[in-house]
Amino acid sequence: MASKSDYFKDPEVQRLLLKHGLRVDIHRLGSRGIATQSLRGMGTVFPSGQPAAKLILNRQDHSVRSVRPFVTPLVLGTAPRANSPWTPISVFP
Repeated sequence: MASKSDYFKDPEVQRLLLKHGLRVDIHRLGSRGIATQSLRGMGTVFPSGQPAAKLILNRQDHSVRSVRPFVTPLVLGTAPRANSPWTPISVFP
């Protein structure tokens, strides 16, 4: 959540979202906490794993939609020598 938290704390992001009627209020909780605690008053949650996401969806008593607005690719890289730029060798979406 750290990178998403930083993103949503950005004043420009908050300004643009507010322009569309979306107010940002950040509550930091782990995926298990999100899956097991009341989500009353929250419009969006970002669990980091599929098991927690399924628990959240299964607990809802009304229709909800699941989307993936953030996807973090796994990048493997190598640097031939210390202090030299690294070169990506593979990217997994």
